[in-house]
Amino acid sequence: MRPRTVLLVIAAGVVFGAGDQYLGSMNVPLATAFSLMSAPWLLLPFCFGCTQVRGHSGAVIGLVGTLAALAGYWTMTLSPVEGVPLGQVPHGFVALVHSDARLLVAGGIAGPVYGLLGQRWRTRRWWVSAVLSAGALLIEPVTRVLNLQSGPPMAYLLELAAGALVAAYCMAAVSRSVRPITPSI
Repeated sequence: MRPRTVLLVIAAGVVFGAGDQYLGSMNVPLATAFSLMSAPWLLLPFCFGCTQVRGHSGAVIGLVGTLAALAGYWTMTLSPVEGVPLGQVPHGFVALVHSDARLLVAGGIAGPVYGLLGQRWRTRRWWVSAVLSAGALLIEPVTRVLNLQSGPPMAYLLELAAGALVAAYCMAAVSRSVRPITPSI
């Protein structure tokens, strides 16, 4: 991994996390619904993994990007933009990390896994990568509806549409990468 790539991934992760937190604070139902989606948090390390040629590098860059996104999310949460006085930031940070410890664990697992899936997609057009990336977008809205979570239907429809587009792209890419075996005469 090149240092420049790592720095770009860190910057992109921080911006993603801060942007996600800001969306959730806008008091606009559609923006809040997008902020609450977890699928983009899985696709972020997947996209970062797509920049790598080696599996180990894909997993590491996925982890780095996810941790940077969490740092951006927490930084925005505890910023003056969100009305937090600077004097309360240290105490707030400890409390936030403690209350969101499960996110650190989930990010520590999902980041490398989806980073590796992205790397496998880049190098092999691995069908498992396609299923899990499209599946994240397709399954999340269904589970939200089944769990009777309220939210703007447009958000769920847009996420389903994005999942359908990702699935269609992946199916086309996989079918193009599979070479039929022609019998020799």
